[in-house]
Amino acid sequence: MSLLFDEPEAPKLGGALHNIYFAIQPDADAARTLCALGCADGHAMAPSRLHISLYSLGLHRSLPRQQVAEAVQAACRVRLPPFLVALDRVATWGRGRGPLPTVAWADERVGGVRDLHDRLHDAVAPAAPWRRRKPAIDPHLTLWRSERRRAIAFIAPVRWWVREFVLLDSHYGEGRHDVLDRFPLIG
Repeated sequence: MSLLFDEPEAPKLGGALHNIYFAIQPDADAARTLCALGCADGHAMAPSRLHISLYSLGLHRSLPRQQVAEAVQAACRVRLPPFLVALDRVATWGRGRGPLPTVAWADERVGGVRDLHDRLHDAVAPAAPWRRRKPAIDPHLTLWRSERRRAIAFIAPVRWWVREFVLLDSHYGEGRHDVLDRFPLIG
C-alpha cells in the first residue's frame, strides 16, 4: 500500500523542489559499512540517504501526484528476482569547482541494477510520454560531497541482497528523502 495516498493533499512548498525517482537502498549492515567510509574521511552521512538511483521522474515544484500514481501502477508490474550488489571502489566523480560527489561503484556485480533499470523503463515509459527515450545508467552510490578530490581506491566489497526498490521524493537542498512507496522484487 502506498504511503503517499493515505494522506490529504500536501500544500505546495514554495521554492522547494521534489526530485522524484526510483532507487535501491543498502541494507542496514551495508549502510553502516558505507557510512564508516565517510567517517574515516571526516564526513558524516545519514544511512537513510544512501541509495543507487534507478530511474528519474524529474524535478517538480510540487509533488506531481498524478504522475507518481501512474509510475506506482507501472512499477507494480515489474518482475525481477532479488539480486546481489557488490560495490568495490570509491572515488570522486565529476569535474569543475565546488563540492563533487564521492561515490562507491563496481564494474561487475551491478548487472541486476541495470536489469531493474531496463524493466522500470519498459514499465514506466508507456505511462510517461515525456520519458520515451531510455536514459543511460552508470550504477553508483553517492557517499558524500566534498571539495577534496579522492583518487580511485579499491575497497573490500560492500555487498547486499536487493529485495525491493523504492520510489523516493528527495527534497532538493534539504538533505531529506521520503519513501513514497516500496516494491518487492519477485522473480
